[in-house]
Amino acid sequence: MNNQISIEVEKHKSEINKWYQFYVGLDIGADFHVAACIPFEKFRNEKEWKRQKTMKFYSDDKGIIDFLTQLGNIREGFGLDPSDFFILLEPTGGHYSYLVMKVLLDEGYTISKTCDPYTDSFSNFNEG
Repeated sequence: MNNQISIEVEKHKSEINKWYQFYVGLDIGADFHVAACIPFEKFRNEKEWKRQKTMKFYSDDKGIIDFLTQLGNIREGFGLDPSDFFILLEPTGGHYSYLVMKVLLDEGYTISKTCDPYTDSFSNFNEG
């Protein structure tokens, strides 16, 4: 029994320190979202990932399907699966990100939400 626990702990530790093959930045908007898919090699070099092209897609079901298709093309081209991607998003307004997050999680992608303190403090100051 203790052996099984130690195996699970080691598995969890390896997942925490995992390097992903692709990092996806996703900016959430009311009408559309913008994503940048950055390969690990370029992610390590700031000059490389700042030149990365972005994908704009609408926040409706058709737009999200288009985005999933693009991710699928990357997966096929590199022989990867969803666990090789790390998706970081800034959920503008909260509910605008719900659909895309639900779909990506259902597809098996790893997602993390971030909050920019400068954006939050600006919004809080201006919105009261």
